[in-house]
Amino acid sequence: MKTGFEANIGKFYLYKYLRGLWIPAAIWTLYLLARNFNYTQIGFTDIAFAAVIILFEIPSGAFADLVGRKYSVCLGYFLIAISSLFIGLTGKFSFIILALAIFGLGETFVSGAANALIYDTLKILKKEKLYAKIDGRANALFSFGSVCGAFIGAYLFSINISFPYYLGAVVFALAGLSFLAMKEPNQRTAKYNIKEHYTQMIEGCKYVKGHPKVKWIIAFSSIIATIFGYQIFIVSPALTTFGFDVKYFGFLFALIWGIEAIVFWNAHKILDYLGEKKALFAVGIIYAISFTILSMVNFWLALLFIIISYFGRGLFHPVRNNFIQKRIVSSHRATTLSIQSFATSLLSIIATLILSKLTDLLSISKVYLIVGILALVATIVLYLTYPKK
Repeated sequence: MKTGFEANIGKFYLYKYLRGLWIPAAIWTLYLLARNFNYTQIGFTDIAFAAVIILFEIPSGAFADLVGRKYSVCLGYFLIAISSLFIGLTGKFSFIILALAIFGLGETFVSGAANALIYDTLKILKKEKLYAKIDGRANALFSFGSVCGAFIGAYLFSINISFPYYLGAVVFALAGLSFLAMKEPNQRTAKYNIKEHYTQMIEGCKYVKGHPKVKWIIAFSSIIATIFGYQIFIVSPALTTFGFDVKYFGFLFALIWGIEAIVFWNAHKILDYLGEKKALFAVGIIYAISFTILSMVNFWLALLFIIISYFGRGLFHPVRNNFIQKRIVSSHRATTLSIQSFATSLLSIIATLILSKLTDLLSISKVYLIVGILALVATIVLYLTYPKK
């Protein structure tokens, strides 16, 4: 039986499965539509979530580096569990906004801290070269959890639209407790204080500013994550627009996330074959093609390219994570990853304001075309600006 830092890997796999078992994920937009929200209002819920992340992402990353990553993750999931319970209990716009603000706050304590802990674990074990493989397999378990969650969430939604959120609260709490069982690398003995927290944030920002490739990957991941964020936002109503029955959502998302899990599991092989730069740009091209094709409203074609877009996400996360983790030091790891999340959230607010309004004014298919063009332009620009040093 593995103990100590070796056991962290197995515990990380368990945590990722529970994190993936996001019961309400497949029905989030449908839930708000059932509560009589329009797309602009739904967009504002995402903005509330992202705005809180912008405010607290870097401070929470510094908190994780100073106090401990496992305590940060556990605190985050405690807040997320409360938020999920609150969402299920109320359908009022103002209360949903408040609940998502709490959710966003919780997510800031989780973001960066979990991956920072497992990468530093691998450094202690002298296995950091296996990070892409381990992270990919952990994300595969995340997707497998999502498959299970899709079935459960869709079924519970058909009984009562609030039930997925009640069960989701329990699962989120379990995810936090599972991470608390991890062994903390680089455990600090100094007492926490506000001045040191502020210094950690400032030094982390300076660290990012001085590293061109870290800045580049933060820009790349922010743009790509924001573009795919629209897919997550709109995929459920898009499927209903294409003629897909809600009662079959569980089966469809099981297929989508099952394929994504296979890609996650083998992402390190694709990375070894293509190399970092080509693998990252392959994701951008996949998104550009997928969203452009999705603008052509054809049921089977749309279904195929929704699946292909998730194939892109399955490749993106392990490659992105491996790229940035190799280029940051342990003392600023969670802070740097939080800066990355901060940039994504800031861009997400701008994109959500525009795209949600356009979805109300135009149509889902037309906005898909706009996103496809944006993905292509962004990919070309980022390819041309890749730092050589």
